[in-house]
Amino acid sequence: MSTKNIIQLFIVCSSFHLAQSCNENQYSKSSMFGSSCQNCMDHCDTCTNSDSCILCSNGYYYRKVEKCTIWCSYDYNCEPCPTSCTLCTSDINCSNCAIGYYIQEKTCLKCLGSCLTCQNSGNNCTNCIDSSNQQTPNCDCQLPTKYLDSSTYYCLDCQQPCINCSSLTSCDSCISTHILNDHTCIPCTKPCYEYGYYLNDLTFMCDQCLFPCLTCETNDSTCLSCKSTYTLIENSCSCLINEFEDDTIPKVCSQCLSPCYTCEDSSTNCLSCISGLNRHINNQTCICDDGYFENETCKPCILPCIFCTSDQICLSCNDQLTQILPYCLCKDGYFMDESHQCQLCNHPCIKCAINSNSCLECAPTFNFNSTTKTCNCLDGYYEDLNYHPSRCELCTGTCKTCQNLSTFCLSCLYDQQILNEQHQCICQDHSVLIGNICELCVPPCIKCQTTTDYCTQCQDIHHIIDNGQCKCDQGWISDNNNNCIKCQSPCLTCSVNQNHCDSCIDENHILNSNYNCLCKDLFYAESLDSCSPCSPLCATCNQDGCLTCKDSNHILINNQCQCQNGYYMNDYSCYECQTPCLDCLINANHCISCVDNNKYILEFNICNCRDGYYFNDDLCLKCSPQCQTCVDDPNKCLKCSDTNLIQIQNECKCQVGYYYNEDFECSLCKIECVSCNSFENCTQCQEQYYLDENQQCIHCIQNCKQCLNFQSCDQCQDGYFFIDYQCKECIPNCNTCVNQSDNCTSCISLFDLVDNKCICKLGYYMDNSDCFKCQYPCKNCISLQICMQCSQIEHITLENDSCICKQGYYLNQNQCLECHFKCKSCNSYNECIKCDQNKILQNKDCICNSGYFQTENYECLSCNSIQGKSIENCKYKDCTDKLWTFGEDCDDGNQIERDGCTYCIIDPHYICINKILEPSICFKCSDNCNQCDFNQTKDSTICTRCEQGYFIKQSLCIKCAQQCLQCINTASNCTQCRFKLNNLGQCLKCEDTIGQYSNYETNTCFTMCGDGIMSFDEECDDGNKLNGDGCNEICRLEKQFVCKDSVCIKPDLPIPSLKPLGDQSIYNNFRLFQLSYNILLEYRNDIDFNKDVEVIILNGQAEINIKQQSDIISNMNIFNSSKLNLTVNIQISLNQSISNQELIINFTNLSHYKSMDGYQQQLQIVKTKIADFILVDVSIVQQVEIATSSNQYILYAIGTMSGTALLFGGLDIFYNLLDTIQLLSYLKYINTQFPFNLQQFFNCFQFVQMNFIQKYFDFQDLFNSYLIDENFNNIPLKIKQDELTPLFIINSASVIFIWFTLMIIYLASKKIPYYLHRINFKYYDDEIPNNKISFILKIKYIILALKISITRFCLKVLREFFCSGIYRVIITTAYDFTFAIVLQLYSLDIVSQNILIRLSSLLALLLFFFYLFIIYHIIKLSSQDKYAFTNYQNNLKYGTLFEGVKKNSVSKYFNVILLTKKLFFMSTLIFCYDVPTIQIINLIILTTIQSYFLVSFKPLTDYKEFIKQFSCELNISITLLLLLILSVNEQLRIFTEDVKTYLGWSCIASITAILLIQLIIDAIQQWMFLLQKYKKLKRFFNNILKLFKPDLLKQVDHNLFMTA
Repeated sequence: MSTKNIIQLFIVCSSFHLAQSCNENQYSKSSMFGSSCQNCMDHCDTCTNSDSCILCSNGYYYRKVEKCTIWCSYDYNCEPCPTSCTLCTSDINCSNCAIGYYIQEKTCLKCLGSCLTCQNSGNNCTNCIDSSNQQTPNCDCQLPTKYLDSSTYYCLDCQQPCINCSSLTSCDSCISTHILNDHTCIPCTKPCYEYGYYLNDLTFMCDQCLFPCLTCETNDSTCLSCKSTYTLIENSCSCLINEFEDDTIPKVCSQCLSPCYTCEDSSTNCLSCISGLNRHINNQTCICDDGYFENETCKPCILPCIFCTSDQICLSCNDQLTQILPYCLCKDGYFMDESHQCQLCNHPCIKCAINSNSCLECAPTFNFNSTTKTCNCLDGYYEDLNYHPSRCELCTGTCKTCQNLSTFCLSCLYDQQILNEQHQCICQDHSVLIGNICELCVPPCIKCQTTTDYCTQCQDIHHIIDNGQCKCDQGWISDNNNNCIKCQSPCLTCSVNQNHCDSCIDENHILNSNYNCLCKDLFYAESLDSCSPCSPLCATCNQDGCLTCKDSNHILINNQCQCQNGYYMNDYSCYECQTPCLDCLINANHCISCVDNNKYILEFNICNCRDGYYFNDDLCLKCSPQCQTCVDDPNKCLKCSDTNLIQIQNECKCQVGYYYNEDFECSLCKIECVSCNSFENCTQCQEQYYLDENQQCIHCIQNCKQCLNFQSCDQCQDGYFFIDYQCKECIPNCNTCVNQSDNCTSCISLFDLVDNKCICKLGYYMDNSDCFKCQYPCKNCISLQICMQCSQIEHITLENDSCICKQGYYLNQNQCLECHFKCKSCNSYNECIKCDQNKILQNKDCICNSGYFQTENYECLSCNSIQGKSIENCKYKDCTDKLWTFGEDCDDGNQIERDGCTYCIIDPHYICINKILEPSICFKCSDNCNQCDFNQTKDSTICTRCEQGYFIKQSLCIKCAQQCLQCINTASNCTQCRFKLNNLGQCLKCEDTIGQYSNYETNTCFTMCGDGIMSFDEECDDGNKLNGDGCNEICRLEKQFVCKDSVCIKPDLPIPSLKPLGDQSIYNNFRLFQLSYNILLEYRNDIDFNKDVEVIILNGQAEINIKQQSDIISNMNIFNSSKLNLTVNIQISLNQSISNQELIINFTNLSHYKSMDGYQQQLQIVKTKIADFILVDVSIVQQVEIATSSNQYILYAIGTMSGTALLFGGLDIFYNLLDTIQLLSYLKYINTQFPFNLQQFFNCFQFVQMNFIQKYFDFQDLFNSYLIDENFNNIPLKIKQDELTPLFIINSASVIFIWFTLMIIYLASKKIPYYLHRINFKYYDDEIPNNKISFILKIKYIILALKISITRFCLKVLREFFCSGIYRVIITTAYDFTFAIVLQLYSLDIVSQNILIRLSSLLALLLFFFYLFIIYHIIKLSSQDKYAFTNYQNNLKYGTLFEGVKKNSVSKYFNVILLTKKLFFMSTLIFCYDVPTIQIINLIILTTIQSYFLVSFKPLTDYKEFIKQFSCELNISITLLLLLILSVNEQLRIFTEDVKTYLGWSCIASITAILLIQLIIDAIQQWMFLLQKYKKLKRFFNNILKLFKPDLLKQVDHNLFMTA
């Protein structure tokens, strides 16, 4: 074979290799050897490369992933669907669900209960988990003997003794030996029913069980259960091993007391001890082992004690020689080491501890250092080792310290002296000798002569010497340390400090009043030290573009001046667009939008009228309703608006069957009308109807087609005939018939009429009264499967009642044609259905079986034949035959590896020449050559492709230059760069750019942060990798720094902060936020916060601009006309529920916000979290308002009764009522999120808290000036939301106000009687005409009665104020008083810098102890004997404490318990606030204890008061339990808002029950009290009546009152 043919063969083979196709989950990858199929990434079915997927496998979806290195690109990766999805398009959108889930709105939800699969809803089952026992759609157990297991959802058999059951523990029927009792099967009992007896099988009597058996069987000692304290062990009752049988009546098992493990006779008479307690038995007592001592438990002696009596008193020591009893301490001169042995101290220590060198006391002449615990010589002394032991001697000369010798200096007396090599003290270089003292040169001199201020050398290069003085060079300034620091750019020169510019670097800078360099108008700061001109459109600008525009018709968008809507730009000016253009370009009529998109449509930059409008004087007017389009006139239609309208000569009319209604629309006539004038009036009727005189279509008789009235029929429908005023049905095959049903006059399709009968046509057969065509080529048949006669076709035959073509033929229309000879039988010429031997049927084609090849005659021969080895499609391969065939890459006839052909595969860098059925000849390519050819003329290889980085020259591969990845012809003629190109298209090395370095492994350039060279990808490079100096460790500028040439300073930048204000509760739809700055800003006239920001809500990934829905109020406080203190309040109104959302303030114009030093704000986005909000349904709000108002009426009624109690007595009713309502008012501070209804309901009780006085008089304002810088974070959130502080001074103001009022009443009560006594009248008339009292005298009597009443009241106040009144006020105000105390203790700060906080903390502590003293004093008073309570003086002073309280041993402490409960209630409420569950449980326990006290001891004398108190505690317990459920739900999140609302209603019902019970019982108590006091009331009113109507009293029946 010639070389040309070999090359052609190689090209053909390569082409075949390149053209091969890849599998579904592979992609084609090209290489120097051709193309190859590579696997796609995992879970990818179709991809374009290894990183980008087009189609993911089932159960995965592809996601766009951004990938950034030097630049960014996007890949599509396959991410797994959620576990509930089998097919999805994203992680939240499912299209097919896994088993056990159903799809709803693209989300897969889990099937419920026993559903294995379900549809549309979780309980609509399509398959059940236990299909053999369950049935869809409910999947309940079918058999009553099975129940549904709630954990596995399988139907399990009922357990004995149940037969039928509904759950594992709930039986419905029992086996015969058991009976059903409350869904439980209990065994039938024997005749002996009483406990402790058994049936004696011999006597058939019930004999008693032996003690200690409780029950027994068979005999009296075979126990089934035991008496109390005994344990059943193998049918015998006995005590446990750690118990003994106590010989009491009856006997009981008592437990041995620790440390006894076993005992007898008594609990302390030990037989053995509990192991592990280090005890042993001694005289039946468990005593401590040796080395242990008794201290409740046996505790080990502590070394160095060996034996001891306590942890300090030893009986023997570890080291008897050097340790002293009883504490085993070391003798002086010794210390105790870690092994508790005493070791000798080292000199000069004479006492030491811890180690030999840790001194406690030193030898004489040595000084003790208490910090280092060492003994050293003082400064100026040295340790002289010539003495034994050594001692300290004085240094001499100028030595400050010395060593070994008195003249061997270690340091000098003066700081300006240094040590020379001989350890002598001489003056330093930076000092000069003046007299005998070295004096320092004055900074910045580092060398001076003659005097200290005549410099010969300065401390740095930035200083210059001028007449012996060091001064800073130009552009530098001296700091406080005499260092020259560079003037801060853009200052050229500066003074005072480095930012105080005297001149600027750029001529376009100007100095402002603060000596800062700012750019002139129409210029902006391109960098820190240079100004560039603004764009011609800008009035002011910065590096981002324009800040303001010159033309008033310009608007600023992304710092670019653009014409505002309705204007276009021409020569930097804006001109108005021509109507109807809304916006335009180029000229006034070149529209890009129209004024009204509802009327106009933009077409080729012209505003034309939309459909439904027409032009009239450049305006678009609306067409008539019936016209979709019109022209010239509203009624001249071009197209109708309704499909039911038809156009006739530009006029739209309704089609037949429609009429034109009042809304100008075509409406459908009634279904029975063909045409109509209106919906009610028809003009023509449908078949089966007739038109009556009222233009109504009336139905004919049934099955009538045409009629004139409802009794006759002109024509019946097909298939019916008229007889006896009815249309009766024909037989099924008749189309029409007359007179009778089987007298056909015509037949339906496929039937022929023969003698008025309908039979099937020829070629058809009848099946169930219908005719069906025989299947071709059957000519006549009796059914679809049974053919009687075939059509006249060649090669057709009737076999098995069917007409088929003979084998080798197929039916084609009306003839049998011969199959292709490759088919044994076929359906068409090439569509085989059966094949010959050695062939298989594949895709309806007969092909050769595997291992066979097809000849020209379509015969299949074996590939293993001699002929088959030469066939390319056979791919014959045999690496042992030493002959090349088409199934091998090569075959060189040997088994030598790496000789060019190894195991029939061509080795890399080789070429092989193959000839069929001959050995391959292989040649090695030249060095660095990947692919080569063989030149037979030169008998050598010719390289056709080199490795990367090499080029071909004279058939050899030469290395490219370093900057080339690929090159051609010459080493530097790059075709592909290794690193980068320059502007001229030349390849460069990385090092050609300053600051870049080459990476030859990855062929990339990299920069090195910290090398001091700032490269293109670095923002700065200050020569280090330190954070916090303006340029961080990755060479990025740090915030709040300003840098130039990698030199950074940290100016005071304006930093905005955003925080929420006001009520942020979950049901309040208003959210208030405040934005403020850390420093004062530079005031500018053009600051408009509303225009400079966007207000955005971030919801997940979505941003919603809500600026239009926000209320923004800017507070601008201006100082000295240039300084601005800016705060902005932003209020947003929410109209839907939100969760986990953020408020973002995006500044669109940062240039307006600069510091007083001219530094611009850097922070563009400020954000904060928005508190969650739940929108409450209007119906719930209305229900809450009804419930609240109802309870307010109840409270008003209770308040009225309280007032009556105050007026007519019964103060205990008033005080108990006040206690109850105050308690309810503080429940709102329980730390759980109340549902809306309950939260609003608690607002009813605010007025009961005494702090309403504090809020009314606003005592807090008095102290605000002293608390302006204080932030009280250490306070429960709900209390903080009520705008309360922890300060006792403020919170107790209400209580103090009450005390102040009482003191005024007391003082008034002392003075009023005195002044009333001085008011005297004559209480008689000098003359009494007609024996009648004058009107004036009556008035005097009234005044006298008032004087007496007021005087009595004042005397009562004076008698009872001390101490009874004081104690009653303390008990009444206890809730508010303890609230103020405990809240201050919660935030206690007695070391605060603020004197008010410190004073408040100390005062709270003092009054806390005062409150405890009050409780103690009441306990002392309550502990008196019974007779003391009847003592008049005691009653006068302390009677209020025991009013309405029983005087027995426990009940008399009722008020003590009440005060204690209030203290514990407030302590729990506040100190347990952060753990809501514990808070509520403690309150439940407190309420339960109070309820137990009321029930057990019944301390109140009035039973109704007891009922009132107990019902209150019971309902509060119920309320607290419901709040506990809500608190647990806050953590578990299992209840919906509706369920929480129901729980809220339950709480409201419970609290309402308290108020109703209170109201009813108070009404009864008050009425009974008035009846008891009636005599006094009667006498009082009689006295009044006598004055005005003395005759009236004679008519009153006194017996009435006696009866009452």
